[in-house]
Amino acid sequence: RILRRYCPGFKLHVKKKGGKRKPVKLEGDIKIRNGRYGLKIVIPDKYPYTMPRIRSSGWNPSDAPHRYSDGSLCIMQSKQWNISYSLALVVKKATLWIHKYLKWKRTRRWPGRAQD
Repeated sequence: RILRRYCPGFKLHVKKKGGKRKPVKLEGDIKIRNGRYGLKIVIPDKYPYTMPRIRSSGWNPSDAPHRYSDGSLCIMQSKQWNISYSLALVVKKATLWIHKYLKWKRTRRWPGRAQD
């Protein structure tokens, strides 16, 4: 599977609904330099037609820009979401967001465009 190959250390949580297995969240850590940044990706009922929400777990970017009003990380605008996007892409976009956040903490300037 794509997640096991490209997102080692992430665990997919599923529940049974109507006899089918349905993903509900994906959790794991991103390792950058000397730090670990936990992520909890909440998978909506309408996935893949609706974009998952990414929340920090074990760290708090509360003062960071590029977050939605509910505190989740803004990896792209909702209108940019495409049903062909995978959860592995969401993890990679969240990793990029964390790199930008760390740069922003040092410089107070968000590097690049908001949804790169």
